[in-house]
Amino acid sequence: MRNKNIAPAPVDGYYPALALVGGAPAGAILQKLFESKDAKVRAAAAETCRHGIFGDSTVASLAKLARDPSIQVRQSTIRALAMYANWRYEAAQKALIQLATDKSAGAVDRLNATDAIGYAVRLQVRGVRQDPPMFQALVSLLQEKDEPVRSTAAGILAPLYEPSGEGAKRRRSPEGCWEKWLDEITARQMGALKNYETCGKAGQSSPEAVTLFCKGGPHAIDLPSAFQHTLKAAELGSVAAQSAVAIDVCQWQRRTAELCRSRQVVDQSGRGR
Repeated sequence: MRNKNIAPAPVDGYYPALALVGGAPAGAILQKLFESKDAKVRAAAAETCRHGIFGDSTVASLAKLARDPSIQVRQSTIRALAMYANWRYEAAQKALIQLATDKSAGAVDRLNATDAIGYAVRLQVRGVRQDPPMFQALVSLLQEKDEPVRSTAAGILAPLYEPSGEGAKRRRSPEGCWEKWLDEITARQMGALKNYETCGKAGQSSPEAVTLFCKGGPHAIDLPSAFQHTLKAAELGSVAAQSAVAIDVCQWQRRTAELCRSRQVVDQSGRGR
């Protein structure tokens, strides 16, 4: 009979059973595994986060492992945080930003965190810039003395200023300057969030479209339901919801596709045994 205090053995470097269950219940178990004294268990738990969605509290606990004493744990954690940052989990984005810009952190960790931010914004670079803080971090790294970190940040940002041409025609920043560009994308993002300012005000009765739009706001925990609320509000004529859906629909399609792929991998590995 298995001792309940002994962590299960990982399979292929993670815990497929927990990935298959997903959600808060599996996340609660992962959070306990994050605290294991065994670095291999912590690394496997962090790696499992790349194979499913386990909720905000698990992501917040995962972020703490970015400073783990074990390099194996840190690497697994950064890879998982990259996925969650791409899915716009604030705790993941903050953890990567803090690590990438921390001059006292190890050079390899900073480079990995910078690369992870690049993964998270790879589609935003060529589309709608929904997460200005990550771009602010990348721009700040352009002044970094550590050449690999600086070059990685520059490579991620390169599509923004179309570095074509030769000599004087070759630009090194967007039209104007980086500060102006950051101000512009921050203002646009704040403008999008401004639509939610009236949500939750006491004594306010709202049409169904507005109520649904507010349920799908940025603080919603159940992300799939939040999107469905926003989509329904758009169908009922909410202009703010229609604007939000136009921005988020591609992102939700990406999230669904990535989650389905991870589920398929877990399912196939289970059948193989």
